[in-house]
Amino acid sequence: MSEKEIAQQAQRKLQTAVLHNISRLFEPSTNKNGIRLNTSVKSRFNKGQLVRLSVVGPKHLYVQNYGFEGVKKNGINMRLKGTDVVNSAIQSSNVVEFLAQALTEHRADEIMVQLKG
Repeated sequence: MSEKEIAQQAQRKLQTAVLHNISRLFEPSTNKNGIRLNTSVKSRFNKGQLVRLSVVGPKHLYVQNYGFEGVKKNGINMRLKGTDVVNSAIQSSNVVEFLAQALTEHRADEIMVQLKG
């Protein structure tokens, strides 16, 4: 299995978990589909090796995740507690453990091939 295939599996796991947490957080009666539809997970590579997975979404996703404290446009002070949508998705999907295991095996195999070659 190549690193791109490993990254694609990790992307699917993390994206499913993030979208599930968004669906669980918001009631179906409220129209929050914009957050759900515009949220994705992207992988970044450097010299053929996976460097990171990034959760990309609208500003509202990060306001929900980290919270907000400040003055709104209409001049009213507001405090919103963070819900850890993204962090809980990372933990529930076990994507870190999956990546650690899969990438370690893949890169160890590459090193063995280079040493034998």
